[in-house]
Amino acid sequence: MKTFTLIFMIAIISLLVLNGCTEIPKEIVTKKTDVKQPVEEKNVEKEDPKEAKADVIIEPEEKSPGCKVNEDCSGNLQCVNGKCKTITSLYKTDCETRCNFKSVEISSSNGDSYTLNRGQGSYTAAGAVEWKILSGPDYCKGDKVLIPIQLIKKQTGKIISKEVLTMNAGEKTKTITHPNIKSVSFNLEVKKVNEECK
Repeated sequence: MKTFTLIFMIAIISLLVLNGCTEIPKEIVTKKTDVKQPVEEKNVEKEDPKEAKADVIIEPEEKSPGCKVNEDCSGNLQCVNGKCKTITSLYKTDCETRCNFKSVEISSSNGDSYTLNRGQGSYTAAGAVEWKILSGPDYCKGDKVLIPIQLIKKQTGKIISKEVLTMNAGEKTKTITHPNIKSVSFNLEVKKVNEECK
């Protein structure tokens, strides 16, 4: 009887061992795959997001703000060729021999011709558009003479806008118009510049 019990026990243990080796129940497989092994952290310094963004920021170049009229500019700046500037900034002045223009010969596409000194000008459309030659600083001899011309546009005698255009001898302005008077359309051309140098 003891022998039979012993053989029976060995047979059951053998079956359990064989069964355990040949097939693993699905529940056990699922449970094993769901278990996450701890990941070993590498010694990597984490970047501060604020610092990372600061490294990427590119400072914009300082440029003159764009404009259409003098009112778009602040302080003593004027709207010169679509940029807020001073008249003085247009010229090179760091030299021994300096010059300035005394008079300028200008013609308009309306057929008028003028010989004007700095500060002088003319008008069209019963004064709706006035223009005059501005003064500039003494500039270095040999540079192209840049003539600044101020355009003043008016409506019923009141100034509605001012701007400055610049030209060299032989150049024409862009077409000059008026925002409220469609018939105004002309340009100016610098024919000759008379310089004086010191």
